[in-house]
Amino acid sequence: MTWGPRCDHEHDGARAHLSAEAKDAAVIWLAWAKEAGELFPFTSPRQRRIWTLYADGIPLTQINIAVGGSRRSITKAIHRVTLAHPPPIPNPWRKSGRDQVPTLRLVPREDDEDMAPTSPKPLLTYKAIKMFRNYDGSKGGFGDTSIAATGPNPDNLSTFASQDSATGTVKVMVVSKVLTGTTPVTVNVANFTGGTAAQVWQLTASNAITHLANATISNGKTVTLTVPAQSVTLLVLPKAAVTPPPTVGTGLKGSYFANMALTGRATFIRTDGVVDFSWGSAAPAPMLPADHFSVRWEGQVSAPVAGPYTFYTLSDDGVRLWVNGVQLINNWTNHGPTTDMAKASVMLTAGQKVSIKLEYYENTAGADAHLYWTYPNQPKQVVPKACLYPAP
Repeated sequence: MTWGPRCDHEHDGARAHLSAEAKDAAVIWLAWAKEAGELFPFTSPRQRRIWTLYADGIPLTQINIAVGGSRRSITKAIHRVTLAHPPPIPNPWRKSGRDQVPTLRLVPREDDEDMAPTSPKPLLTYKAIKMFRNYDGSKGGFGDTSIAATGPNPDNLSTFASQDSATGTVKVMVVSKVLTGTTPVTVNVANFTGGTAAQVWQLTASNAITHLANATISNGKTVTLTVPAQSVTLLVLPKAAVTPPPTVGTGLKGSYFANMALTGRATFIRTDGVVDFSWGSAAPAPMLPADHFSVRWEGQVSAPVAGPYTFYTLSDDGVRLWVNGVQLINNWTNHGPTTDMAKASVMLTAGQKVSIKLEYYENTAGADAHLYWTYPNQPKQVVPKACLYPAP
């Protein structure tokens, strides 16, 4: 991958083209060549200077460049740069599957002199790369799918964006290149619906990554904030949770036995939309006798509204009812058509599903099995099919 020739070096009025080729993730070769009629700045005898190499405003490393000779025009210099903390190549300069040429700039140390270099100043290199690879300390990365990102003034702000294919989370990185003051930033994400809040991580000139207070996501797409000078700010916008449409019940699982004790293998099993049977002297199905049979209905019941629910049964003969694991009715006796009311109401939340089990046996003569409920503003009714679900 070759960067250039748009990357220029400028110092003391002299100007030279700067190009760089990444041989691997750790080594960059830099080559300077003067423009016609201009002097390359390294012109004094035995001059040594320390320079900082920036890419799109992010410092990569410091370079010790020594040029010897008399005061004359130097037409070309080549330098090998080894990065202590290599940047992610091709990220962060890869967009839409194509390498994007970064702006490279060499800046002299303000306090350097024509003398042997002192120890290089510490850089933000490691922390800047950490913003891409491990911003949260839990290996939170920048994302595996690059998406287009543009800004109104790239000379002041560089913008990168990505999306996690697994979670749909969008991450936007804003690099402030201004030297002083703060810059208001509004981020708009198209074709995306986010949650209510974005995480904000920020690297400043103090060389510290800080987890700031969450920023509000307006309309699922827009985040507004202010970034300081010489900073890198990462916004993490989670995808809005998708609420599945409410399901409609299909009834309870009914297991039918050719005995009154619910023992042995069920003669047949089916889903009954409601428990609202008046068999009289007939059998529930051709494979069962008209007398001396039993049924167990089980599954879940869902509350349409929040509040106390009271259950009732009408049975001939024995009946037992459990809701959410609590037995509410127990009339396991031979009797004619009898209404039984639950010994206590059950508090349910709207949409909440709880377990329900109803057991019944028929001895002789008539056969009835009915399940009712009442709840706030609802008179007694058969528990409807839409609120009953087979056992999961």
